[in-house]
Amino acid sequence: MYLAICLRGSANAWHFQFQLSLVFKMRYFGLSVALSTT
Repeated sequence: MYLAICLRGSANAWHFQFQLSLVFKMRYFGLSVALSTT
């Protein structure tokens, strides 16, 4: 039971970190595209 809660928490944390890095990469990509087009 406790192990399942720990695993679920770590999975949620990993998913949140993955989403955060994905948003950061998309924002950085959009910024570089905007800089290259101007």
